[in-house]
Amino acid sequence: MGRYARLLITAFSLVFFFNGYAQSILDDEQSVLKEFQDADAPMERFEVFFNSVNRYNVHSAYDWLDTVKVYLSNAQKTNDTLATRLYQVMEAQLYNDLGEYDKSTSLAKDLFVAKDSLDAESRLKVLDVLDDNYANLQLYDKQIEVRKVKRELGITSNVAFYDIYANLGLYRKAWKQLAQEVRPTIADNDSYGLAKYHSKMGNYLRLDDSAPTALRELNKAKG
Repeated sequence: MGRYARLLITAFSLVFFFNGYAQSILDDEQSVLKEFQDADAPMERFEVFFNSVNRYNVHSAYDWLDTVKVYLSNAQKTNDTLATRLYQVMEAQLYNDLGEYDKSTSLAKDLFVAKDSLDAESRLKVLDVLDDNYANLQLYDKQIEVRKVKRELGITSNVAFYDIYANLGLYRKAWKQLAQEVRPTIADNDSYGLAKYHSKMGNYLRLDDSAPTALRELNKAKG
């Protein structure tokens, strides 16, 4: 009888332990949204929002959207232009994450019209959202325009177009630009970067019907 009692106590102890452990993990996962809400200023929330590794571990994009809209509404009521712009950038990103690319694009375009009221980081986020929206909407001509703006503004380095050319089926143009503009930016001792480069190059060459050269590049990717 004593043996069964000890087994029962052990079983209950394990249940409590694992429940507590699971709750601890859940609390850690919830910390991103909590950190966002606990931040003291709009810029701090902006940084938490964009610097988090995974905003949606526990809370969905819809949860985030509801939260951001509350802050946005309060900023608009107090005529806080800077805070309003920051929350609108987050809102555009959230609609992008939800796959509502048309709505996200509309918001991002309005923000970019008022780009002079945005700091460099916010401008880049808006352009990144437009870039991704146009890619998903297969509006590659507009995506190219966004990349050109990024390059002209000089707010990000190594602006490339090879992925757009590949999406357009211009594989020769894609691998040529990859070779000319991307390869020089990869250090000779960067094994991972070189493997990615040779893999992409091999794939574009294959699609361009250059099988022998493609095979050599793919072999290089394998090391």
